[in-house]
Amino acid sequence: MQQEMRLSAAIGKKEYDDAISICNEMLEADEYDPFALSMIAQCYEWKDDYENALLFASKCLEKNSGDFSMLILAARHWSMKKDEDKTYYYVCRALENRIYYSPVIPGWVNWFIKLLSFFKKYQNIEEKVKMDQINHENRQKEEIKWAMDFKKWYESEKGGKHETPIH
Repeated sequence: MQQEMRLSAAIGKKEYDDAISICNEMLEADEYDPFALSMIAQCYEWKDDYENALLFASKCLEKNSGDFSMLILAARHWSMKKDEDKTYYYVCRALENRIYYSPVIPGWVNWFIKLLSFFKKYQNIEEKVKMDQINHENRQKEEIKWAMDFKKWYESEKGGKHETPIH
């Protein structure tokens, strides 16, 4: 739990190198920790290091081939590289594995957040948590819309579905 809090703080400050270091500490305990792998991929993407982002997204997908966020990350990577076939492959896999994930905050956490809000330093924390959740849901909806739009475009341009094996 302490590492996750340190990780959250580093990401909140946009200290992505520190966040990656924390995730690497997590990987020392479990080299296939899907959370740590996906967070490293995400941090690299936020740093605009798309090659390393794809590398860690691929490692994550080896363990969990249906990870929506890593499939979308891979699709965006290939889209930026103008590789329409690989983009389509990852978009299709992402859409097959999409779920609207809305993190449910345990009751005790909500209770703790309400208690914290009595202190001046943390007065807006409850609203910030709600806004983070709304932003996450909106980002996910945008990703799904982008994937659906790309799939529709690809199939209309390529004349139907086209399966592209990834090597």
